[in-house]
Amino acid sequence: VPTLGRVMALSRNDDAVHERKGEYLNPSLTEQHVGLFVGADIDLRIFWGPWNSAFAVIEEGHDGPRRSLQFFAKDGEAVHKVYLLPESNVIAYETIVEKYTSDDQSKVQAVTPWPAEAPEKPDAEINAEGFRADWKVMKDTHDFYGMTRKYGVTRTQALRLAPEGLTTKVSNNAMREMATAASKSGLPIMVFIGNKGMIQIHTGTVKNLMDVPEWFNVIDPDFNMHVREGAITESGVVRKPSVDGIVTAIECFDAKGTLVVQFFGKRKP
Repeated sequence: VPTLGRVMALSRNDDAVHERKGEYLNPSLTEQHVGLFVGADIDLRIFWGPWNSAFAVIEEGHDGPRRSLQFFAKDGEAVHKVYLLPESNVIAYETIVEKYTSDDQSKVQAVTPWPAEAPEKPDAEINAEGFRADWKVMKDTHDFYGMTRKYGVTRTQALRLAPEGLTTKVSNNAMREMATAASKSGLPIMVFIGNKGMIQIHTGTVKNLMDVPEWFNVIDPDFNMHVREGAITESGVVRKPSVDGIVTAIECFDAKGTLVVQFFGKRKP
């Protein structure tokens, strides 16, 4: 994929879409559970477990063919898409397609429904004291996911059971108010949107904000964000200790307790 040059990366979930133009740089793509691309523009955390199928897609449009590489999970949901831009390397794209074309070109793709999420445990069954103690001594924000698994808590339950002072429930307008303030001040932020197989990150400013029915949008030359605002049913400010100090985020969840979008201030690499 780095041979394609400048392209547009797209990752989404049911209620948020993240589109970022740039180059795929600095890959770390071992056969471990997590892969990375870490560039100033395209910044990805890849979780290989759900990945299942890939397609080269050519769509005819008013400006000619639009080429992409599209990757899907075992349940048929889109994990990630790479769209060529006018300046992208079409020969490199054709080389990739030729090299990786599958023998299976059938018109039917088998998919398997994703297992249902386990029901949330009652708060009284959680070792809340141990959970809070571990939260206070976190060394890295990436430890948070493992900590929720260790104690069997959901993300929204974690916000309820957090140590005092480290989470604050806020209005579901927080995303809009923060983005509006960042647009006016020029403050660079980080925008995380993901699904089971991918987290895509934008680091930089957000300038042009736009409303269309149901959706709150950032429409900038190199970064577009689309969030179905009405799907957000819970929002919180979340503070996590790290070796560099407290890291603060705004986290927005849907009615199922799924993380829709997450925002940070710009941090050092």
